[in-house]
Amino acid sequence: MYRKRLLWALLVLFAVVPVGLGLAWSNRNAHSASTVLLSAEDIRLARELAERDLDIAKHPSHPAEQTLFIKVDYLPGSFADSDQRLVIVQHYRYQGDETVFTLIDLSRQEVIRREGTVHFPTALNSAETRRAKKLAQNDERLKTLIAARRLQLEARPFQVTADDPRLGHRLAMILFRENADYLESPEVIVDLHTETVQVVSNP
Repeated sequence: MYRKRLLWALLVLFAVVPVGLGLAWSNRNAHSASTVLLSAEDIRLARELAERDLDIAKHPSHPAEQTLFIKVDYLPGSFADSDQRLVIVQHYRYQGDETVFTLIDLSRQEVIRREGTVHFPTALNSAETRRAKKLAQNDERLKTLIAARRLQLEARPFQVTADDPRLGHRLAMILFRENADYLESPEVIVDLHTETVQVVSNP
C-alpha cells in the first residue's frame, strides 16, 4: 500500500520535470507550494528521522562521498490516513548519482519507506549552487566577461542523455544574467563530481 502511495506521490510531485533531455530546470522546483504547510520544526524533524540510518559521511574528503539534504515535501491529505502527516524527504547521494526518497509520518515520527532512483533530475541545494557559481567565477575563461559586464550568475541542475559520458555526474548549468536578460552564450556546465568547468560555447 505504502509503496503504491509513494510512487503516486512522486508522480504528483515531479511529473512536470523532464528526465534525461539534456536540459536545465529551475531550482524553484525545489521549493514547492507544499512547503508552506510545514514549519521549520517539521522540516528539522523530518530530516532528522530520514538521516538516522542514511550513512552520511560527516566530513567527506571528496565531493563524490557526499550525501546532501535537498528538501521536504508535504503530501496532500488524499495520500494519508486521517491521523497521518506524510512527507517525503529528498537527499542526493553523489556515489552512484542516486536520489533517495524517504516517506515519513510526522504524526508518529516514523520512517515508513525509503526508495532510491538514479539519474533523477534532482534540484541543487544551496551549498551546491554556491559552489557551482564560485567555480565558474574563478575560471580564467570567464573572469573577464563576468567582471566587464557585471554579470549575475545562476545555477540550475542539468540533465544529459544516456549516451552522454557525463551521465552519473552532478552537473549544473550556469546562466549569465545581464540586468533582466540572459546571455545566449557562453554555455557553461559545471561538473560538481570533478569540480571542473566545461565551456561548451565561447562568449
